[in-house]
Amino acid sequence: MRQLYALIIILTIMQLSVASANDLAGNAISFDGIDDFLRIPDAPHLGGIPGLTVEAWLLPYDISRSNPLFIKSDGIAITTDRSFELTLYPHTPSWATFTGSNGWTWLYGSTTPPVSVDNWIHVAATYDSVEGTANIYLNGTSFLTTNTDAGGSPISELIRDSSEDLILGAVLANAYRQAEFTFGLMDEVRIWNYARTSPQIAQDFNKLISPDEDGLIAYYNFDEDLGNQYVNDLSSYGNDGLLEGAIRVTSTAPIIPEPTTILLLGFGGFILKSTRNRKKVKGIEIW
Repeated sequence: MRQLYALIIILTIMQLSVASANDLAGNAISFDGIDDFLRIPDAPHLGGIPGLTVEAWLLPYDISRSNPLFIKSDGIAITTDRSFELTLYPHTPSWATFTGSNGWTWLYGSTTPPVSVDNWIHVAATYDSVEGTANIYLNGTSFLTTNTDAGGSPISELIRDSSEDLILGAVLANAYRQAEFTFGLMDEVRIWNYARTSPQIAQDFNKLISPDEDGLIAYYNFDEDLGNQYVNDLSSYGNDGLLEGAIRVTSTAPIIPEPTTILLLGFGGFILKSTRNRKKVKGIEIW
């Protein structure tokens, strides 16, 4: 009698070939701290929503100054055209979201964050009007959290819809406010229309993601040609941006490969399937 044997071996390894962070990270945006920024035109999906997550990698060249990350705001008063603002101030991150006609929520810590010159840090901020929470995460770990707005009431309102463009890397000057510009590199900018959970942020902050992820309403990896002044939104929303002074450079952000899974099946033969980071290796099948 012919004997049939079945063997299943699942091995997970980090990579089949050596891949550096540069291979995965691609390009980053360099801001000179003087007049550089990235402008993303206003779009309806960026405001008037019950939840929000913004996240980016930042390599600061100077931490004694303010380094604005996401500014969708005129920066004038609580009641004016402001939606959300995320800035890495000296010794603390600040996350402000504006709601209704005069409400807002503000996270501003007194604990020194793990930020240092010439070292990458991942900054993420969430707002959830359904669950009633707002959070700041650094390198995938919760750093600040609150469940009340600036007036002490429970968080419950939608984020205000603002007509302002979304500015990355700067606060632009107006009659009421001086300009501030980021000095450093930025990479892997993602915006979601819901508050990502702690496990979700911890799992994905240092990995590449699919542009088709549910709830992803803007995604910029800056991997266009170095001389290209346009920035493509890789999400389905197509909200492309324009570099104003800023330039592209090769990124050194610590993006790691996804694990590789090898599945071996023996049944009068074998199948070998190998999958790893979607950007580098396609699956193979051998009989």
